[in-house]
Amino acid sequence: MANAEQFDKLVEHFLEIVKSPESDWTPTSEKRGVKVSQKSDPNSSLSVLRGYGKIKASAEAIADLLTDITKRASWDVFFETGTMVKWIKENELGIAHLKFKGYGWTVWPRDFAVIAGKKKLENGSYVCAATSIESTDIPEVSGLVRAKIMESGFLIEPAEDGNCNVTYILQVDLAGWIPATVTNMVNQYQPLGIIGIRKVLTGKSDP
Repeated sequence: MANAEQFDKLVEHFLEIVKSPESDWTPTSEKRGVKVSQKSDPNSSLSVLRGYGKIKASAEAIADLLTDITKRASWDVFFETGTMVKWIKENELGIAHLKFKGYGWTVWPRDFAVIAGKKKLENGSYVCAATSIESTDIPEVSGLVRAKIMESGFLIEPAEDGNCNVTYILQVDLAGWIPATVTNMVNQYQPLGIIGIRKVLTGKSDP
């Protein structure tokens, strides 16, 4: 059963990944001030992706946007729709059903059953994170491939210059017929969602 203890463990593991040595990461691309890199996972053929960029907004405002499912489509071009099925802690932690668009005619739309939420750290930073769960409240849907989020989350750190440093970590199994090499390629675009978040909050795509 998904609960607050499971989310706390997720946050702990997420922060361990964020703090991985820089030597573990291989840069892959950069766009509008968002740097994308990846690292291997010894337990999986799927890469862990990382996006890093600056957003001139408060950490609280960024965290509120990221945890509002009704607004995700405004910054995530791959997102279709989503529902918070059950709150575990009102407006902070819950079980959600997320649906994402397909990619052309070769990749069917995907959906996810996740526990998702936000947590404010003692230093004023926020973690917004999610991971897949099994839930009878979210049965599989015909026409959608049930994919799996192993790691997905944002670390939002206030900086002295009025910006926030935002780190986006992602490891997703798209499931179905798609091999790991293709999944790793497709997932490269997701960390650029930081650009969309920046545009929603500041009106600008560039930092």
